[in-house]
Amino acid sequence: MAEPTKPPVENSSKTVAPDPASAPATKVDPAPPVDVKAVADKAIAAPVVADEKPVVVPADKAGDKVVADKAIADKAAADKIAADKVADPDAVPESYALKIGEQEVNPAIVAAITPILKQAGVSAKNAQALAEAYEQAQQALIPMMIEADLAAVKADPELGGLKFVRTERRITDALRQFTTQKERDALTAMGLVNNPTLVRMFHRIGAAMEEAPQTEDSSGRAEKLPSSKKLYGGGDLVKNARTN
Repeated sequence: MAEPTKPPVENSSKTVAPDPASAPATKVDPAPPVDVKAVADKAIAAPVVADEKPVVVPADKAGDKVVADKAIADKAAADKIAADKVADPDAVPESYALKIGEQEVNPAIVAAITPILKQAGVSAKNAQALAEAYEQAQQALIPMMIEADLAAVKADPELGGLKFVRTERRITDALRQFTTQKERDALTAMGLVNNPTLVRMFHRIGAAMEEAPQTEDSSGRAEKLPSSKKLYGGGDLVKNARTN
């Protein structure tokens, strides 16, 4: 008689998969809260470069963006060249600012010579040197002009020759009576102290001062009028000239 079939013995070492429903749930930490104020403050504090403005170009216009980028690059290069010219005294500037001592050269004169200086490639440094050299040459000419005018006065038939001493006396009297020391210094500084035209004018004034007319007072005696009254009808001008 056959033996009954025994049921298979289960291997106790076999791992049994856990039931997902019965497994404990994994704990997930929540995301940290976003500090909106801190993000906003950081955005405000970020430096903004005025010259680096982004060019907004539609995505479907790639060609336009290339053109815009090139325009920005060209402008930056031009700005750099201009800045280098300002910083470099040996470069040819767009405009010139010239001085003689502490005084600026007349802007109209600078504007008139600027095209010539730029065409010749004159730098700002060399233009300033030219202005200073011109002023020195002008100052050196003044004594020469005074001497040349004096020679012309001495050769004048009315003022020079044997009459020069009288001419000199009359001019000196007129200048002392009717000009201040400051005005006489200005004439010398400008090289006009021996200018023939001015010499003739002050010579006539000096001659008129010598020709004071005679009047009679109530006693019948002759009274000599002051030269100031003869010339101007009063003594105020002479008085003011002397006090100055």
